[in-house]
Amino acid sequence: MVKRLETIVSKEKSSWNFNVLYSCPYVIVLGKTRIDDYECFAVLPVLNHRFNILVSEKENLIIHNIPSSFPYMDLVMNTCMFFIGKSKCSENDLCKVFWHTYYYGGYIIFIKIGEEIHPFNIEVVNTEKLAFYYKPIKESFTPEHSYEFLSLLGIALRLGEIKLVKNLCREPNCVYRVNSLLLKTLDGELIIMKKNGVKHLPKYYYIVPDNNPARNVVKIN
Repeated sequence: MVKRLETIVSKEKSSWNFNVLYSCPYVIVLGKTRIDDYECFAVLPVLNHRFNILVSEKENLIIHNIPSSFPYMDLVMNTCMFFIGKSKCSENDLCKVFWHTYYYGGYIIFIKIGEEIHPFNIEVVNTEKLAFYYKPIKESFTPEHSYEFLSLLGIALRLGEIKLVKNLCREPNCVYRVNSLLLKTLDGELIIMKKNGVKHLPKYYYIVPDNNPARNVVKIN
């Protein structure tokens, strides 16, 4: 198992009143697919929308900046509570997917074998070349894609060349335009495009993919 990123903050340099910080990214579920008889999920963690747990000897403080309109927010929060032993969603497949995402980061395809979730493909997302915009929707919908598409999407995200998936993009779950890609996601839409300096699209949230595991900050005495 890959360890979470740990940062040590010395007591002399910090007036922090808490002993531990766990910081978990929101996770966008891009869709699912199948390989033979095995179900797979593709996900993208979000750097700039997070759920944080501050732990001290006396109390736990919860702080987050996840918009209330984001779907399955409670599930993301419950998954992060695993770090302090208070999660209530251990038998949920998406909960397992989110939990494993916190140990890796980046664009990930998970495969379900039996009752266990395993990482199948992991790619670092090129945030220097690509910009991402997310819009929650109220419909309960999980898009399905081919494994070929989701696998090639990972390469496209790593290289920053979304045109690579042009021939595998299939409406209505995927719409390709010049220099941009619209993906239907679990209860949402994600636009990926070449960076052009624009950080605001009407009705969309500007997001940044997180290529790192969940953060674990520890204060030492």
